[in-house]
Amino acid sequence: MESFNNFKRGKPRKFSISPRLKKLKEDFIKNGGKFEKYKIGKYFYVKGNPQLNKESFCFSNGAQYPYFTRTTFNNGILGYVEYLDEEHKIKGNSLAVGMIAMQFFYMEHDFYAGQFTKTVYPKFEKFNAKIAQYFISIFNKHQDLLKSVLVRDFENTFINSYIEFPILNNQMSFEYIENYISELEDERISKLTAYLKASGLEDYKLTKEEQESIDRINNKKVKFEKYSINKLFDIATGRDFIIGNTEKGDIPLISHTNENNGLVAKIKEVSNRRIFDANKTIALADRGVFYATTQDKNFHIGTRVKALTFKDGAKSEEERLFATSSINKLQVLFADYLTNATDKLPSLQIELPTINNKIDYGFMKTYIKAIEKLVIKNVVDWRDKQISAAKQIVNTK
Repeated sequence: MESFNNFKRGKPRKFSISPRLKKLKEDFIKNGGKFEKYKIGKYFYVKGNPQLNKESFCFSNGAQYPYFTRTTFNNGILGYVEYLDEEHKIKGNSLAVGMIAMQFFYMEHDFYAGQFTKTVYPKFEKFNAKIAQYFISIFNKHQDLLKSVLVRDFENTFINSYIEFPILNNQMSFEYIENYISELEDERISKLTAYLKASGLEDYKLTKEEQESIDRINNKKVKFEKYSINKLFDIATGRDFIIGNTEKGDIPLISHTNENNGLVAKIKEVSNRRIFDANKTIALADRGVFYATTQDKNFHIGTRVKALTFKDGAKSEEERLFATSSINKLQVLFADYLTNATDKLPSLQIELPTINNKIDYGFMKTYIKAIEKLVIKNVVDWRDKQISAAKQIVNTK
């Protein structure tokens, strides 16, 4: 059985560790802690989810239960549904995973799920969001290994693979895990605060037009029409790149991955390969994963990637983002990207807002700007909440 640590295609990338996290690890080892390899099955087990299509559920904005699917977006949550029954309800405080991208998500509350999903449960009692994030970061680094096996082999491959666990006094050290995530959060908060101030993004107040775009979507007052991919875009197919034969440069090379916005490397121009105009083109990984991205620089595409160039010319970043999100909604349609995504791509349809029987690019731009501001507001609110909580802890000591 191949382990997470020796599987070549799924070999985890090495990342530099910050001084604070390095010291935390050194102190842990000085106090008798160690990192030991065990099969994942020693501490976790996998359970298949009850199979129900989304048509069985009642979706609503005020519903209580997340509906988890095999998509990689929005924490894997397609929407929220009303209570159905106990038979199909899945216990929360667990890790959900879709059988396509093999990306793990923490599900805090009880939830329902669609087809081709599974749930990973801990065999130990002390499990929470921080501990979940620690293991998610490990499991998600090895998606290539899990995507290389058949769905029916997922459980056996997963539980029999080895990873390192922090061990103290012959037990898993939950204190180290929680401290590690806390330190990581503190670092991110500091960097986030500096970034928001430098970029001026703390100004997230919606304009009248932006608020109206949100209200129109929420009240279902936007008319959407379906458009085939081949009617909207000229489609080009990528070819193999041997990265070892390229030179480092500043041109993004987009590959068949849903990580790092599809970017696998930055290279110098390759003379016999086309560079695509980022203002006119969306990159779509269409085999192995189904994931569209927009880039901020002109780019090359590699194998298993399509370049979708707008037939009616350049688009703003917001317009490209709206189109990208519409394409990525199709991700849930495929049970097996490896065999059917490319053949079906030209005729696949996406929904776009229309006005006077034409695509309403103005609305798309305004709506995306509104969403960006709401995301920034949520991030700022989260940062302020974390800082406030930290101050309360200090003041009570």
